[in-house]
Amino acid sequence: MRHKTTIGAVAAALCLALWGTTVATAGTTMSTALVGSEERPGPGDPDGHGFIELTLNQGKGEICFELTLSGIDAATAGHIHKAPAGEAGSVFVPLFGSEGPAAKCVTATKAQVKEIRRNPEMFYVNIHTAAYPAGAVRGQLGD
Repeated sequence: MRHKTTIGAVAAALCLALWGTTVATAGTTMSTALVGSEERPGPGDPDGHGFIELTLNQGKGEICFELTLSGIDAATAGHIHKAPAGEAGSVFVPLFGSEGPAAKCVTATKAQVKEIRRNPEMFYVNIHTAAYPAGAVRGQLGD
């Protein structure tokens, strides 16, 4: 009987270890709606809206995203900026440039990913267009 108990305990420990690894590898997911009225200093595109889901993977130093947009011209850039709601901030992590949102994952330092994960309310995503070079739509993380 002792042999079966030991195998069971080892199997349970292995399952927990693998589960923990899977969760850590999957990353932290957060999302936000993107709207023109949130753009600061503005104006953003009054017809623009969208949605972005970010997966923050600190271990890989990577941020992946799924982006949907409508009511705006072709996106010319997308960024994660550092600033609280209602304020404009500097670019913290570029998501894409003039090539549009072709890449679904970008490199970020582990420290950047950790900071966004720990304080999402201090970051926002905005998408730029030729007509709205300062930003067409914006969404605050952590809301």
